[in-house]
Parts: sequence; structure tokens; C-alpha cells
Amino acid sequence: MGVVPPLPGKAAALPLDRNAKKSLAFLQEVLADFHPRDFSFRLWDGSVWEAEPGDPSRFTMVLRNPGALRTMFWSPSELALGEAYLHGDIDIEGNLENAFQLTD
Repeated sequence: MGVVPPLPGKAAALPLDRNAKKSLAFLQEVLADFHPRDFSFRLWDGSVWEAEPGDPSRFTMVLRNPGALRTMFWSPSELALGEAYLHGDIDIEGNLENAFQLTD
């Protein structure tokens, strides 16, 4: 499987594993009403969910392993996001401050 042209609000690269597919579906459901979603996600298998069209992506949240979402959403807060970052579960490409604004 390779990279396919993204549909608005859809993953740009097909998930390569079952956990990645479930994680992208979860993110799309949780963030369905979050507009504008001007940031992207990249998962451990290389699959990408691009930012919504119209604005440039402010940052890309990189999920390094299947447990990263559980870590972030178990108790969503700046602390949980910071701990996931420090433990290497996630990385932020771009402006780190913009990513922390999501917890507000």
C-alpha cells in the first residue's frame, strides 16, 4: 500500500496495520466537530491524516506507538500530553505551543 491523494479530512496514506486503522477511525470520530482542524497526525506505521484543506498545518502530531492515544485520552490534559511527549509516545513537528492549545 502506498500514499494516495487525500480526501478532505481523510487519511492521506492508508493504515498499514489494524491498530493504526482503528486509531485513525477513533481520531476522526473524536475530532469530527473540531473545526478548523489545522493540524495533522502521523502514526507509527506511516499513515497520515492531513489537516483540513484551506489553512496550512500548524503542526503534525506524531503517534509513535499504538498506546499513544490511550495515554493522551485516558485523562486528557496538558499534563497527559506533556507526559506522553516526555515518554516518547508522541512527538510534535512544528510549533509545540500550538499543540498544547488543544487541551484548552
